[in-house]
Amino acid sequence: MSESVASQVIKKMESKALLRRKPNPKDSRGYLVFLTERGESLRETIAKEGIQISTNNAPNISREDMKTAIRVLQKVREGFDLYNAQ
Repeated sequence: MSESVASQVIKKMESKALLRRKPNPKDSRGYLVFLTERGESLRETIAKEGIQISTNNAPNISREDMKTAIRVLQKVREGFDLYNAQ
């Protein structure tokens, strides 16, 4: 995704109260992006539905492998959250 497309997506999600931006204290040129409660709730819903959609659209990936992938991606997200909280 290009920087301009990412910026547009972030602005749209921010206008729908799905995320918020804060200036990055480690780099004044950028922002840190966080999900709002509404965004987090939607993410959880999408993650649950995503397992079903993904297994239907990717029959070569087992449901267990899909769950593992989602679990790993959640850990990556948690790592970003910890980093951003510093």
